[in-house]
Amino acid sequence: MPSFTPSDIKLFVSHLAMPAFASYQLSGKLLTKNAAFEQVFAFDRNDVDPFFEKILHAESQNPYAQFCDEIASLANGKEKSEQLLNLKNKNNEWVWYTVYASLYPVNNDAEQNIIVFTFAIQSSHAELRHRLAESEQRFKTLADASFGGIAIHDKGVILEANQGLSKMTGFTYDELIGMNGLLLIAPIHRNYVMERIVSGYEEPYEAVGIRKDDSTYPLEIQGKQVLHRGKLVSVTEFRDITQRKEFEKAIIESEVKYKQIIDFAVDGFIIGNSNGIVIEVNNRLIEIVGRTRDEVLGMHISSFFSQKVLEQTPFRFDMLEKGETVVSQREITRPNGDTVFIEMHSKQMPDGTYQAMVRDVTERVSIENSVRQSEKLYRSIIENIEDVYFRYDLNQQLVLVSPSGASLFGFSSVNQMLGLPMDAFWVNSEEKQQFLEMLRTEGKARDYRTTLKTKKGKIITAYLSASYISNSKGERVGVEGIIHDITQRAKAEKALEHEQFLMRNLMDNVIDQVYFKDKESKFIRVSKNVAQRFGLKRSDDVLGKSDFDFFSREYAQKTYGNEQSIIATGKPLVNLEEKEVWKDGKVTWASTTKMPLFDPDGNVVGIFGISRDITERKLYEIALKEREERAIRQRMAIAELAVDNRVAEANLSEAFTIVVKKSAEALAVARVGIWLLSDDKQSLTCFAMYDSQKGRFVECHPLSVDDYPVYFKSIYKENRTFVNDVLTDERVKELRPDYLQPNGISSLLDAGITIEGHLAGVVCFEHVGQKRKWEVDEESFAATIASFVGQTILSSRRKESEKALAKSEERFRYVLQATNDGVWDWDLKSNKTFYSDNYYTMLGYKPGEFELAYQSWIDLMHPNDKEFTQILIRKYLKEESPDFNAEFRLKAKDGSWRWIHARGKVVEYDNDRKPLRVVGTHIDITERKQMEDELRDSANFLQTVLDTIPVRLFWKDTKLRYLGCNTQFAKDMGYNKPSNIIGKTDDELFQAEQNNQFRSDDLAIIKTGIPIVTPEELLITPS
Repeated sequence: MPSFTPSDIKLFVSHLAMPAFASYQLSGKLLTKNAAFEQVFAFDRNDVDPFFEKILHAESQNPYAQFCDEIASLANGKEKSEQLLNLKNKNNEWVWYTVYASLYPVNNDAEQNIIVFTFAIQSSHAELRHRLAESEQRFKTLADASFGGIAIHDKGVILEANQGLSKMTGFTYDELIGMNGLLLIAPIHRNYVMERIVSGYEEPYEAVGIRKDDSTYPLEIQGKQVLHRGKLVSVTEFRDITQRKEFEKAIIESEVKYKQIIDFAVDGFIIGNSNGIVIEVNNRLIEIVGRTRDEVLGMHISSFFSQKVLEQTPFRFDMLEKGETVVSQREITRPNGDTVFIEMHSKQMPDGTYQAMVRDVTERVSIENSVRQSEKLYRSIIENIEDVYFRYDLNQQLVLVSPSGASLFGFSSVNQMLGLPMDAFWVNSEEKQQFLEMLRTEGKARDYRTTLKTKKGKIITAYLSASYISNSKGERVGVEGIIHDITQRAKAEKALEHEQFLMRNLMDNVIDQVYFKDKESKFIRVSKNVAQRFGLKRSDDVLGKSDFDFFSREYAQKTYGNEQSIIATGKPLVNLEEKEVWKDGKVTWASTTKMPLFDPDGNVVGIFGISRDITERKLYEIALKEREERAIRQRMAIAELAVDNRVAEANLSEAFTIVVKKSAEALAVARVGIWLLSDDKQSLTCFAMYDSQKGRFVECHPLSVDDYPVYFKSIYKENRTFVNDVLTDERVKELRPDYLQPNGISSLLDAGITIEGHLAGVVCFEHVGQKRKWEVDEESFAATIASFVGQTILSSRRKESEKALAKSEERFRYVLQATNDGVWDWDLKSNKTFYSDNYYTMLGYKPGEFELAYQSWIDLMHPNDKEFTQILIRKYLKEESPDFNAEFRLKAKDGSWRWIHARGKVVEYDNDRKPLRVVGTHIDITERKQMEDELRDSANFLQTVLDTIPVRLFWKDTKLRYLGCNTQFAKDMGYNKPSNIIGKTDDELFQAEQNNQFRSDDLAIIKTGIPIVTPEELLITPS
């Protein structure tokens, strides 16, 4: 398009004759207008104000606004726009004009671009009004012929409506005109509809309409903005979609039913391309063909079938191409050789692919056969029902009964029972009234237990369930119900009750704790002593609880895991000794056997357990073990002190520090001190005091005879002061305020140091905390240490005249004499071994009777113990274990085997920390081993006694028939099982003469209730 200047445009416009023109800049400035414009619209040439606002009819306001929007878009590339507007001319008449707007660019400056308006007059106003009326009449005729409701509204206010809207809403035409259209919408949807109106939304949407009578209905609304009488309004169509909603609901319900049917059908689905190549399948199709998805994808569909099957039932691609659905049945041979019969429903899709539903009809036929069988069974239920179905009228006369009823009540046919009153079958009138009252008040009765009688008067125990029968009016017309015969069950319940009576007596009197648990490890039955052990009054108080209710969580979790393992594997847990930790922290011990509990079908339903309290025995064993370990520590401490060169070579002060520290560790006390008497015997001075709690040596003030005469008197008299409780022992009462209580000492073990028959001091073992009862071995250890200190002092005094080796050997021999254990000293470099005299004598040898060599020890060892013991030695010497600690057998001189407990420790290393010397002890533990064997034998014997019950037991009824017995009695009578004897009498088991005596005794017991005890009785069976 050419570019013009404003002067060019002005000159061009001013010379135009007709029609009227005017030009504006986009900025809004009026540039010029031609003479025709001024003649038509009464403007002179000097008038440059905007003119549309002055000459525009109200009904053209909206079209004019739309026209302005289109004018603004001219600058974006659109060159021309037009609009029909009603304008006022020079004579104040309203005339319809078609106004055209064209864009003329000016010097490529958008702000200077010019819009030229051209005004073309239209038909006369009367003609337009006539045409408008005709148009509106056509609209009204068309709208009234519409099935829906139509309304023209301006921002919701109805300007025009058709009869369809009036009929749909119940409002008259006059009532609709001027009404706010939102009143035709249910309040809950009014905001939603108003948003659609304001936004100019023109797509269909749904809401809920409201009629004049306040009834509601589903509504579909679609609106469109149109020009009506020169004004932009909305035309909205209202469609009552009640029928469509009902149809949709019916469709949904149908789809749900269809989906339910599909959910029970397991079909395969396959998609193939136009060449028959498989491109998609579902999992069921893979199962049907017996291949993997990777194998199926890419195969030709014909590959699923044998050539023979395809010849019999070929693919009908010709029918598929015609749009037909092809249904066919074929056989698929799986890779494993299995044959599956299928039904295919195939269809060609618009995109040329083929889809097929593949159904395994083998299973379908099987299901159909099952359904037919089920229907057949259902039809025969009444004829063959084991329970009795009955129906009687309001007069309580039978009108219907199943054949099983005639059989149960002793009639030859059902017809013989019809018309009989129900009273003919009741036994107890009170039970009958209770049943009828339950039926009357609740309208039904369920599992009412009662007794009925047959035609011949036989009593039947049964569950009776019944309910009223009502007619279509809801009136009760009779009663129908089921009679479930439980006569045999009642007999079984009675027998079970008797068995439970016997079981309760056994469980209430058994010594051990007997219990049963379910699969959740909760108690379901326990013996009386289980409740007593748990601190409960009754056995029933334990039921439903578990170990978590009585024991600590850690222990309960452990037992729960064991029990769940038994349930899972079916493997029992036999004679497990357990440390039981209770919720209050109490500790007990029990020997437990737990076994799986099976139901009649062999399924594990819980566990059965027997527990025995072995706390007393276990505490004894623990105490014994602690005593042995303590003794070992003490002996090792003495042995280490005896061979410790530092003690032999150091001065007394250094030797004392070694002794008290080692002694504190061995006896596990807070403090150990060595006190020596002064030359005048009037005071005790502490030369070494080791505080194990502080981990260092401490100083103590001297003790004088004047301050503590009672204590000194006790030491001089007894050569020791062993005190379990310093607060009550009078011998140390003087020491309490000044020494014992300030240091927190509760127990005292003071052993006198004797040198050449005279008291030279004391070794003091001080315990802090709760008072401590000193054991004999601890007192002996204290005395040994005191003796060792005395010997050390004596050796020190002879130090100038004796060599260090002689002194060490003297201390060593003293230690060996002070203990009954065998001591050995093994020189690894020479492989020579020193054995103490006790080492020889404990095996019955004379000292020195066998060679002082390591091999001598190995040669005496039991063959079964050699390999393991030598492994322990090698591990210890390689520092792979913290100590050498072993039990083995050595052969005594008399040929017997003695059990030995050996402990050893390396006491000397070379510069590369390679062991050079090992010192240790041998303790004869033969008696302990024998005691352990006896304990095990005793436990096994006790368990055997409990399991087998080594007495003959039996019980009889008042008619002297055997009700039961134990296995041993049955075997004595020549039977394998106790059940073989039940129901028999002594006539069948014993000779007549003996039987008469038994019968006389039994009748006397039954009559008087007084037992008869016979010390010994010879039983002679018929055999």
